[in-house]
Amino acid sequence: MRSLTSAAALGILLLVGGGIAECASQQHQESLRGLAGVALRVERINQDAQLYGLDERSVYADAEQRLAKAGIKTLTAAQVGQTPGAPVLYVRVNAKQSWDANVFAVNVTVSLLQDAVTARDPNLKLREAKTWDAGYMRTFTPEALSQGKKIVSDLVDEFIQDWKTANAGK
Repeated sequence: MRSLTSAAALGILLLVGGGIAECASQQHQESLRGLAGVALRVERINQDAQLYGLDERSVYADAEQRLAKAGIKTLTAAQVGQTPGAPVLYVRVNAKQSWDANVFAVNVTVSLLQDAVTARDPNLKLREAKTWDAGYMRTFTPEALSQGKKIVSDLVDEFIQDWKTANAGK
């Protein structure tokens, strides 16, 4: 009963949290205007999740392929250093196995980090400020954990759609 109650509470949190993240990304579309390319960075995924097929290499490859198909160049480290704003598309997949149920809670965020200046003091430069983001949480059984890559794909697609909207007519 306890794990059923925990799962229900987590489900409600995931639904509410997912809706909030989607709305937040719509407010930041303008930060994508004029963006021709991004460096792609995927945070290390824990070993437990990797054992069940959720690994950063395949997440990276899928995101890179989606960006290329949309016409967004994946920049090398040298290229991003020479690009105004040094834009980085940062993918974080946090997968933790529950201690009381046979499930993984998976929290995925995709964020655009870029250098920016503050309005109150143009001399104050911020490195890797988050100017766009989207996130989602879901639970998976260990056997289905590799499906967590679909969440990343969906969020990268959301980034691409916002990028297309911000750059329409260019």
